[in-house]
Amino acid sequence: MTPSSGARPAAAPAAAPARPPRRDWLLRLTLVAAVLGAVLTVLEGALRSGFGPYATVLGLPASAYYQVLIPLLALVALAGSLILDKQPLVGLLLLIGGTMLVLPGGGYLIPAAVLGGAWAAWRHSAARTALGLVLLIPGVVAGYYGLAAAVARISGSALPGLPPSLSPPTHWGQLTMPLAMLLVAWLGAVLLMSRESPAA
Repeated sequence: MTPSSGARPAAAPAAAPARPPRRDWLLRLTLVAAVLGAVLTVLEGALRSGFGPYATVLGLPASAYYQVLIPLLALVALAGSLILDKQPLVGLLLLIGGTMLVLPGGGYLIPAAVLGGAWAAWRHSAARTALGLVLLIPGVVAGYYGLAAAVARISGSALPGLPPSLSPPTHWGQLTMPLAMLLVAWLGAVLLMSRESPAA
């Protein structure tokens, strides 16, 4: 039997809604590192006590820095890792800024900042430029102080403009970190000069 001319064709099944794209493994690892680093940073700040009446950190009373500002900055860094895939530039600035400001309270957020910076530089050109500047400027300044302190160490006389701890340095180990920052400055320059489009 042939179907009647008035029969309607069967409706096509409705297409299933598209699933949102999943975070890649580097972004997920960044988020895990940020959560763990934020928890450890807050715990260390809460456990610190016995500050002197005149103890300061970054120009703030030490108790206020460790017990009030540290938790807030850890949350800022964590928020940056959470929005990194949606707003790479803003997320990167929050993550790196929060990490740098909590360094006196511990470097637990450094792995998250490194992983997040690598992901953002790979995916987003504006974030790559911002990361290059963040690495280049402090790297050049610290590297300059390291080279000047090395000259002061060799000559045995203090040079004007050096920090008191490096004027002159008492041993070569003091110059390890400032001179290593030259590599950081070089990496920042490489990121700024890179013209390849980020991966899709």
